[in-house]
Amino acid sequence: MKPVKHAAPWLLGAILGAAACYVAMRSDLLTDTAGEPHAVSPVAAGVLYRSGQLPPERLEAEIRRRGIKTVVNLGSDHDWDEEVCVRLGVRYVKLETGDCWNLCGCAAPGHEGDAPPGPLDLTRLWDVLDDPAARPVLIHCQGGVHRTGVVTAVYRIHREGWDPNDAIAEMDRFGFESHKPKFEGVLRYLRGLRPGSAAPVAKTATDDLRR
Repeated sequence: MKPVKHAAPWLLGAILGAAACYVAMRSDLLTDTAGEPHAVSPVAAGVLYRSGQLPPERLEAEIRRRGIKTVVNLGSDHDWDEEVCVRLGVRYVKLETGDCWNLCGCAAPGHEGDAPPGPLDLTRLWDVLDDPAARPVLIHCQGGVHRTGVVTAVYRIHREGWDPNDAIAEMDRFGFESHKPKFEGVLRYLRGLRPGSAAPVAKTATDDLRR
């Protein structure tokens, strides 16, 4: 019988090290596993972060870890953020955005008669982001994909001067699936924005600001 050859210790160490690095890198990417929290990812480090709805203990951990000063809820159905924010002395903003179509001034497929008069005015969010005392800011919706994706794309285009197609590509990396026909109105809106400029708006988002 031939002797069993064992992997050299250095090779095994290299493999384990590479695996550890991969896990560490993936920890900052959004995951969409049922029952699991959505990871926090930087949009602009030290200024703006995005995620899905985090459970209370994870939210508290992320606030402490990243020094979050403001949490903006874009309409999650599970709203336990306020209690955590109040306890930690963090500003809490409830910004009712409807759905991702409403954000863009169009109606969801099958609800054409419910189209809003225009894109949602996000001035309140920009005001928060422009306040140094309010940063870093964490924004989230329920899954961290659609409403959060659109708001992040608008931020990229308006505030950072990104090309709309690059902002849309980033949305897709977080699971948006913009190729689906139902998102044609969303893409039309985003591609109509001029990088670095303010888009015309028709209404103001309802927000509830608490400390």
